[in-house]
Amino acid sequence: MTRVLEGVGLLAVTVTVLAIAIPHFTHAQHATQPVQGAPITRAQRLAVNSDSSWKEYNVAGVQVFSPVALTKQDALSASSSQPVELYVGQRTSSSLSVALTRRTLGANEDCALEKVVSMASDTAQQEFPDGFVSGSHEVDLHGIPARRLVMQFVTGGSAVQSTSAIFVKQPFIWEVKVVGPKNLVGLDADTERVLDSIKLDTVGLARVVGRTE
Repeated sequence: MTRVLEGVGLLAVTVTVLAIAIPHFTHAQHATQPVQGAPITRAQRLAVNSDSSWKEYNVAGVQVFSPVALTKQDALSASSSQPVELYVGQRTSSSLSVALTRRTLGANEDCALEKVVSMASDTAQQEFPDGFVSGSHEVDLHGIPARRLVMQFVTGGSAVQSTSAIFVKQPFIWEVKVVGPKNLVGLDADTERVLDSIKLDTVGLARVVGRTE
């Protein structure tokens, strides 16, 4: 039971991030309706990649590029003894959201990625059951084994897509998530750029680990 409660910590934050992002999706759905189903053109991809709003952030032991400003938010873990850091940002014009969480692992916690991802998917499905589908696969983040979790569901009449990279390096577990309206032009390109940019800040992480030991 202790392991289950500890494992729920990151999942609770996952649902918290979705709850932060979702209230604006209905507006964004209407704003992007004229281009629903249109393919992303090369010009649109280039526009995304040259967007000056993109900045590199170095927070919670991770380096990541984001098109929205990431600010620290309050977060709670189901296990009060395990600290959670949460950084979230949202583009108000389109409701695209980016979030980064880092949680300290419990001493005896089962941190198998496949299990963590499965629990995250199950928890999100309970909260957002309408039209829910999900899938995950292994990825490599600059030498760090990770799993990519893609979830789609409908809330408030709007189709939503959430894509996460989840990875572990003792004593922490991270999740970097991009959420947006499913039909948002450039969502896939933005998502790939954010998740492909993830790198561990090994120097900063070593300092943090040293302080906690």
